[in-house]
Order: sequence, then C-alpha cells, then structure tokens
Amino acid sequence: MSLGRLADEKGPVDIFREQSRRGHHERVAGTHDSSQHTSDKHPKKPWGDRGQEIACYQPVHHVHVNIPAGIKRDRTEAGEYPGNGTDSLENQPSSESHASIHFGSPCPADTHDIRIDAYGSVGDYLASGMDGLELHVHGSAQDQLGQILKAGKLVVHGDVGQTFMYGAKGGEVYILGNAAGRPLINAVGAPRVVINGTCLDFLAEAFMAGDPLNGGGFVILNGIALGPNGKIQELPTPYPGSNLFSMASGGAIYVRDPHAKLVNEQLNGSEFANVTQDDWDVILPYLKENERLFGIPIEDLLTVYGVRRPFEQVYRKVRAVRLAVLASMIEDSQD
Repeated sequence: MSLGRLADEKGPVDIFREQSRRGHHERVAGTHDSSQHTSDKHPKKPWGDRGQEIACYQPVHHVHVNIPAGIKRDRTEAGEYPGNGTDSLENQPSSESHASIHFGSPCPADTHDIRIDAYGSVGDYLASGMDGLELHVHGSAQDQLGQILKAGKLVVHGDVGQTFMYGAKGGEVYILGNAAGRPLINAVGAPRVVINGTCLDFLAEAFMAGDPLNGGGFVILNGIALGPNGKIQELPTPYPGSNLFSMASGGAIYVRDPHAKLVNEQLNGSEFANVTQDDWDVILPYLKENERLFGIPIEDLLTVYGVRRPFEQVYRKVRAVRLAVLASMIEDSQD
C-alpha cells in the first residue's frame, strides 16, 4: 500500500510512524494530508524556522514532511575536484553532532507513484533499501547513500559521500557532482548510475552486475564539472584514483576520456575496450535523462576542443576480464 492510498483510508498519517510500524527504526514527526494536491511545478525551497521541509509527490497527493529544527547533521558542501592521495573530497562534512534519519529507507515496492524532494542536510543512509520511490536531493548528500538500493530513481543535485550505493541491486541514479571513495562496491543486479564528476578510488570494486548489453548494470563516469557560465569543463583526469572496476565479474564502466588519460595501472582485474554501437544504444537514454535533469547536453559531452567527435572517440569502456584471462594475469604477476 502506498502512502497516498494509506492516507485515503486513514486520513492524515504520521509517515515516519507508519514506516516504523513496517520495520523502520527511527521516527520523525510528519503528516500526510490527502486534502492537498500536486502541482506540476516544483516547490520553492521551503526554508523556515520550523526546520527542513520535504515535498513528496504522486499523481493525486501532495505530502509535506517537516523535519524539526534542532536535529544537527553533517553537511556536505559542493566538493572541489579531489586530488590524489586524499581520503575525501574537499569541503567534506565536519564532525558536528550527527543524527541520521535514514530518509527514504526503507520504502516498499508500491511507492513507485511517489516523489520526494529533499532540501538541506539529509543525513547518512538516505535511500538505503529504496524499492520504487523517486527521490530528489536538492544539494549534496552524505555517506552510505543508496546502500542495497533495489529499485526506484535517485537524483542528487550535488556531491555524495563515502560508500555510495554499497551492495546496490538496481535503480536509476544521477549525480550532478562527485562521489567520494568506494562507490558501488559489491553492487549486483542492474544498477544504472550516471556520475557527472569523478570519484576518489575503488569505483565499482567487485561489481557483479551481469552483461550491460543484456539487462545488466553499468556506471557512466563523465569526469566533468559545470563552470560559472554553465558550460562543462573537463576535470584534469576523469578518474584520479586506483582500482577502477577492481576484481569485477560483470557490468561495465563507460568513462568520458577523449584524451585517453586513464592507464592500465589504474585497473585491477579489468580491461579497457572500445565502445560499440550496441554500448552507445544502451547508455544513450541515460545520458538523455541526465541532460533533462541537469542541463548537460550530450552534444557538449561529445565536443572536444570545439569539434564534435563520434561517441567511440570520446567514451571508453572498462569491463571485467574473463576468468581464464584473469588467472593468467595473476600467474604472470607471481612469476
């Protein structure tokens, strides 16, 4: 039963208390008023003395959840490009008192008709275990975002912290900025993720997401930032760290790397491959949605030094090495 249908039957509902009844472990006061209706327009940022407000949408109902003032959380500012040898993005959260509310976690599978827009500091573990909800974070998010995420859509208009989407099984995720260390470790199934910035290290280590050309999962790493004029700017390298797609057994990473700056030494049990037309047909719909969400035109992504290039000259594929080949590589390294 979705929260909207729950409200129809019971009237105003304490959303977090209802989630607690279903196994959620923390409560924050909030009510669902089914007398309010959706608008086609996104709400303005509802800052006020009462705390942070989150708007939740579905076709008929308009839900407002107020997170009371006084709950302090670590706050992630827009991160700068992370350099080699650092443990986290610059301007990562300070060590304030922390009270995560696990917002959007867990949401059952019948929440596909609900959208939540979150503003402010949303806490750790946001969207963990999400199974159908559409959740937009209007700013940067903290650590452990989207762990074991199963289904739904997550959009972050900023950066994300450590161990983003650990063990995720699915879902469609779009990140405007950077990810910190160890994103998508041990992810399985079919997560489809677009990271427009970069990440520190260990991207998609032990990724087990099948064949991306046959319904499996993948990551698109664009390695860009938006300049003051809104135009894309290439980062010094699309990926500064090591262990890219380390020891993965399935899935793929599609990296925007027109200057071939990534090298084999950054891999561990994976290999570079050409992007084929079949690959492009798979990732193109996600780049189109990325353009719609963030205003990052595909034409700009394919333009290098003012010249529009074919996709295979701009993007590179990182894929898992077949087991027999991997065993041979290990033997060679031990000799």
